[in-house]
Amino acid sequence: MCTRGIARRPFCSTYPGQALHMQKNYGWMWVFKMLKARRVQILGVFALSVLEFIPTLLLPLFTSAAIDGHSYDWIGIYALGGITLTALLLAPIVSQKNIALTTGLGKFLELRVQKKLFIQILKHDTDGHEMSSADILNISEKAKAIGNFSMGAAPGFLLSVVVSFASFILMIYYDVLIALTVAAISTIASFTVMKQRSKIVDEVTRLYAKKAMGQKILSHLSYSLKKIKAQALETHFYNQWSSAVTAYATANVLVSVRANHANITMQLASRLSIFIIVIIGIFQVESGGLTVGDIVALTILATNLSSPFVAVSGLNRQFQEANVALKDLTVLFNTPRHITNRGRLIIEGQAHFELNDLAARYGGLGSTVIEGLNFSFPPKGVIVILGKNGSGKSTLLNILQGIKRDYTGDVLLNGHDLKVYHAGKLNCAISKVDQDPFLFSDTIEGYITAGITASPDIDRLDEALSFSDATEFVASQAMGLQEPLREGGANFSGGQRQRLAIARAVYKNPEIVFFDEPTSSLDVDAALALERNIAGWAKDRLVFLVTHNLYSAKIADLIVLLDEGKILAHGTHDELTKTTPHYVRLWETFTREEARPNPK
Repeated sequence: MCTRGIARRPFCSTYPGQALHMQKNYGWMWVFKMLKARRVQILGVFALSVLEFIPTLLLPLFTSAAIDGHSYDWIGIYALGGITLTALLLAPIVSQKNIALTTGLGKFLELRVQKKLFIQILKHDTDGHEMSSADILNISEKAKAIGNFSMGAAPGFLLSVVVSFASFILMIYYDVLIALTVAAISTIASFTVMKQRSKIVDEVTRLYAKKAMGQKILSHLSYSLKKIKAQALETHFYNQWSSAVTAYATANVLVSVRANHANITMQLASRLSIFIIVIIGIFQVESGGLTVGDIVALTILATNLSSPFVAVSGLNRQFQEANVALKDLTVLFNTPRHITNRGRLIIEGQAHFELNDLAARYGGLGSTVIEGLNFSFPPKGVIVILGKNGSGKSTLLNILQGIKRDYTGDVLLNGHDLKVYHAGKLNCAISKVDQDPFLFSDTIEGYITAGITASPDIDRLDEALSFSDATEFVASQAMGLQEPLREGGANFSGGQRQRLAIARAVYKNPEIVFFDEPTSSLDVDAALALERNIAGWAKDRLVFLVTHNLYSAKIADLIVLLDEGKILAHGTHDELTKTTPHYVRLWETFTREEARPNPK
């Protein structure tokens, strides 16, 4: 929850505005450390897997004994048969419990990874490192491969290796030559498969890239469907989506073909092993070295021996998908983050901003939008920022709010560099209302109070709604305060969305408020009434207001006029009308436009 006050980190010599952290490798050791928290369940999976594979070792022994019964004690054969049958009957139950346990571990691992990913995205430093919605969806989808591999294919593969080794020992007991020959064939085939590894990695990387393209288009569709229709862009976006989906399907086929090549290689090795066993076995049976039962047992054991080598072909794709995901997560987790120190500096009602030679560019590398600003703002009152489009108004607000940090010069807040303030605490002391405000899916009550108070303060909520003149329209909703908000507030008009955003800002009761064209969707009278409320509210806090409505400038405590990224003039309305011709022209143009009769 946000509480009044701003936390400041202690003196630090790192790059301002970014967290100092060592580059970490979020590889398989990171996954192993997470799984250590569930070591008991891991041991349970191992124990159940051993029980599950016991029948595969007992079956060849019983088969050999049963076929060559004249060479064995029949009581022992029946006993071995009973044990084998019991193991076979219990195997499905053991397998079901094992699947339940591994599924639970997989979900645990996926949840840990997704939580880490979500927190990292929330802490992401957006200056020069913007992530699109498609990028976020893509990396989240990739991350699922880690759990799928770690607690899906990997445990079974590891236990099949154990069974394979045990089968190899039993094969040596029966015949050393056959055992070594089959092991050699499987090993050679396995190395052949592994040589395809780099090609599979490349195809998996391309597969994710094609999938991201499709997600990007769907993201545009979900957020901008009305605008797409309004501009008759349906065919354009359909063609883009169709191309992306076709490319993804093609890439998916190529990955499957690569994996299938490996599968075919291992199947060939398995069949060749059986052929070798039969050929060598014929001579061994004739010479009395082996029995028919031994040949059958060796055939079954050879299948067990080659099972991990066969499995590695299918496992390779899953491993590469998980490996690519871990590499991408390592890159993301090591990108710059907002500072997360815990120093505290409480601001009680006043916030004094000072600019020293401030300059900024679009996107950090583009053309200059603000240049050489030197100014000291008052600690409270309404400060109106005026200027034509591109003069740097919104950029200045983003800098003062702490959103844009890739600037040069200094921005001081109460004498301390703004870049060394704790971003989270700073945001708790700030409210901002944009021309097109961000409304997330919730109820009206939930939207206004989320992240501010643990439970809704009804009196405070009523005051906020009254302030923004939203009481009447909220009451007119079928469910009142519990009326659901669709994504982006799609079920409300632009003016209603702005009123709700202003109500949230007022409910938050911040020290600093930024309004960027907050009444652009309201009629003139409603906008003026609301801005008068803002003027009264600003008596004990600092309020920045960007507006094209110059009537609002008349009630401002200070007007700052920007032109081409520089402060052209500052003062009250009365002062500027006497000293600044540029402001006089703006005022005359505005009043002339307002006086012009509306066309019928």
